[in-house]
Amino acid sequence: MEGLHVALQKAHNANVFQGISISGIDISHLFYANDAVLLSNWDPSNVPRIIRILRCFYLSSGLIINLLKSKLIGVGVPLAQVEVAACKVGCAPDCCPFIHLGFPVGKNMSWITAWSSVVDRF
Repeated sequence: MEGLHVALQKAHNANVFQGISISGIDISHLFYANDAVLLSNWDPSNVPRIIRILRCFYLSSGLIINLLKSKLIGVGVPLAQVEVAACKVGCAPDCCPFIHLGFPVGKNMSWITAWSSVVDRF
C-alpha cells in the first residue's frame, strides 16, 4: 500500500489527480487496513487518470484492486453521471448514504435512527 500511497501522492503533487480541500488541508486518498478511499472533486477527466494510476500500481507491485468490491460514489452528482464513470472504471456505482465496514456514511448522524445499525452491531 505504500507504493500506491507514493503513486497517488506524486500524482497529486504533479496536479495529475486532484483531491479535495477540507479546512485548507488537501486530501486525495485515505487508507484503512486493506481499504483505499480516493477523494476528488467530481471531474470526469479524473477517471482515466485514476485508471492509469491503478494500472501502474498493479504493473509495478503485482497487486490488483478488486473492482468487484469497489464502488464509485458521487456526492451531489446525478446518478447517471456516476454510472457512466463507474462503467469506465469497471466498478459499481453507489450513492450516499452507504455502509462502509458495517457503519453508515453520509447519514445525518444527529438523528437517533441513524445510529440504530451501529447500536445493533454492538
